[in-house]
Amino acid sequence: MTNTKSGPLLVGAAKVDITPPEDALPSFYKSVHDPIYARAIVLDNQHTKAVLLGVDVVMLLEGMYADLTQQIAAEVGCPVENILMTATHTHASPGVGSGGFSPVQTASDAQQAERVKKGIFEAICPVHVSSPRGWAMAPEHFI
Repeated sequence: MTNTKSGPLLVGAAKVDITPPEDALPSFYKSVHDPIYARAIVLDNQHTKAVLLGVDVVMLLEGMYADLTQQIAAEVGCPVENILMTATHTHASPGVGSGGFSPVQTASDAQQAERVKKGIFEAICPVHVSSPRGWAMAPEHFI
C-alpha cells in the first residue's frame, strides 16, 4: 500500500571514499588511479523515508544486497521497498566477490566487501539524523 501522507521534504546526501589502501589492493593492481566511493541520498517527508545508494563496484551480489537492505531498513527506519541500491559497474574497482559471480572467497574480496559495507553506512548515517545539519528542506508546495 502506498503511503500518501506528506510533509516537508528533508533531503540529505553524502559521499564516502571506499578506496582500499594500496597495500590492500589485489596483486594485479599496481596503484590507485582514482578513488572509489559509496554515495547516499536519504529522503524523508516525516512520514516515510527513501534511500538511494550508488557504490563504485562492479556489482553487488544478491546476498550482500539483501543483507545491506535489511540493515539499512533497521538503521534508518526506512521500508526495504524504499531502498534503491546500485553498482556503477566499474571494472577499475576491486571485487566484493570472487570473480563477481560467487560469494566472497578471497581475503582481498572479504576486506573490500567489509570496506564497502562500512562506507555505505558512513554515507547514510550522517544524513538520516533528524537535525538541520546535513539536510535541505523544501516547502510542501514544491513537492
